[in-house]
Amino acid sequence: MKVFILHSLFLLMQVLIALIRQYRVFLLFIFLELVSFWMIVQANYYQNAVFLNSANQYIGSLLQVTSNIGSYFRLGEANKRLAQENIRLHEEINVLRKREKFIKVSPIIDSMVVNQYNYQIAEVVNNSTNKGNNYLTINKGKRHGLKKGMAVISPLGVVGQIKQSNNGFSTVVSLLHSKTSMSAQIKKNGELGTIRWNGKSPKYAQLEDIPTYAKVQIGDTICTSGQNAVFPPRITIGVVRKIRQKPEQTNYELEIELSTSFNSLDYVYVIKNILQMEQDSLRTEEFIEIEE
Repeated sequence: MKVFILHSLFLLMQVLIALIRQYRVFLLFIFLELVSFWMIVQANYYQNAVFLNSANQYIGSLLQVTSNIGSYFRLGEANKRLAQENIRLHEEINVLRKREKFIKVSPIIDSMVVNQYNYQIAEVVNNSTNKGNNYLTINKGKRHGLKKGMAVISPLGVVGQIKQSNNGFSTVVSLLHSKTSMSAQIKKNGELGTIRWNGKSPKYAQLEDIPTYAKVQIGDTICTSGQNAVFPPRITIGVVRKIRQKPEQTNYELEIELSTSFNSLDYVYVIKNILQMEQDSLRTEEFIEIEE
């Protein structure tokens, strides 16, 4: 039996070698054409943009099919219903927060301010967590009103921010990205710091710039500061798991266990701030991506 298999493999290799020899000129031509095409795309901005947009559209469609199959086996429809319910709850929470803030200041509440943030559900069709710079692909794009810079969260906490969109899909810069930073605060006292990811575990990030005189304990909740036009305030990021303090340093080294489970993201929420243009003229972006 083994002799038969080896003989069959030998014959197959001979056939492949013969085909390569017979069509070597044609294969060389195809290879050179691909190299030329790649060089043109890389060297010209317009061609590069067209190619990336088209490629993202086709790849996104393929990823959507794959994700749909996986969602079927993970009871995707049930997850979708739960996600829709979470959208409603998020919007109600934001309305209540705004009303609580303004009720003691003015009897007239501007409905635009109260409903400042709109939430839209999207399905994650591709996601990475094991790289130094991680991204997600979601099945919503420009035709759904999504655009660069919008915040993305999960039912449990912060996920990232949209990098680019085509008609049907968007690429999201994950919080698990070595070149991103995000303003955050300790929920109990409002002490401000900066969240960064050190490129190691997808379960943990680091909170910097918290002075040693600040009151911080294991288990403290870390959330968004709201001092920007992207993320709503008090969206959970994680909880403090380790506190380090070196004698010569004036700031703590804090390790944060992220509330979002990046390895099991099925659905996310994209947040649109209807007052973003007005706030952009006065404030600095909170979540910053450094272009590679």
